[in-house]
Amino acid sequence: MASVTSDVHFRVQSLNRVHSLTTMATAAQEPVTFYTVTAYFTDIPKSVQKGLNSYNSNRVVSVLMSGGSLTGKVQASMKKKSYDVEVHVEGQEVKASTCSCAIGRAKCHHVAALLIWAENNLTRTDVECVWKRAPAPKTDEVTAKRVSVIAPSTSQAGIKRPVTQEDREWTLNSLAQLGRFTGLGWILAPETPQTVPIKTFDGVVTSSGYGNAEDKALYVLSSLAVSPQEKEAIERATVGQTKNALWMAYRHKRITASNFGLVLAALKRNSYPPSLFKTLLGQYNLKQGSHVSGGH
Repeated sequence: MASVTSDVHFRVQSLNRVHSLTTMATAAQEPVTFYTVTAYFTDIPKSVQKGLNSYNSNRVVSVLMSGGSLTGKVQASMKKKSYDVEVHVEGQEVKASTCSCAIGRAKCHHVAALLIWAENNLTRTDVECVWKRAPAPKTDEVTAKRVSVIAPSTSQAGIKRPVTQEDREWTLNSLAQLGRFTGLGWILAPETPQTVPIKTFDGVVTSSGYGNAEDKALYVLSSLAVSPQEKEAIERATVGQTKNALWMAYRHKRITASNFGLVLAALKRNSYPPSLFKTLLGQYNLKQGSHVSGGH
């Protein structure tokens, strides 16, 4: 009986010894856990969030772990300076901390950042650990400069006086001599008197009548139709074609002589490629074509 009792006592002592060694090994291998951080900042939880932001922003500059003392440098959020941080850890519990910042003795977020770094990177306390952040690559300092300084203009065409009507007419005549359509020429061209209402596709589909129409396709076709008298009025109003401000407005999204052949060819083939609709919708620049220059 005494032998059995002695054997049980020996086994209990052995289990306690193994449990004690396991606990010591765990404490040695995992000095800082998430609980370590949150338990220390129970009264100031915002410091943990700010410390996590500093850690994720790579603001922990250097770390030294020696025994239960964790020291390091943490960069300030908005300044080019770093604060000295020191934390004393026993087991998995923070006993004290200091920081050289203004609120360092009140559990600042620099302490939290250092502890979070240790939680994610340290695995042992019985081996001294030294770490430094890799220096950022050197880059040339960029200074904001005006475009006129970077690429100064060599043109002498500018004038320092108000632009007159004579200047506008000279510019318009110079553009007309190019023999092709230009955006600036179209803008400077005088407004042509509007003798009939401009019936445009965009105007029809945005009208209240289109919204109330039962057969919208029929409504669009009937609204865009022009009478023989209106055709003659449009012809007189758009003399000059590409040089006339009303010409592009009248022909916008209509089937004209310049694209009617494309529509007939598509009907014969029974094939309607995307390029056909781009042409009809005016997404291709047709101003350079001879048929468009002729006013079709």
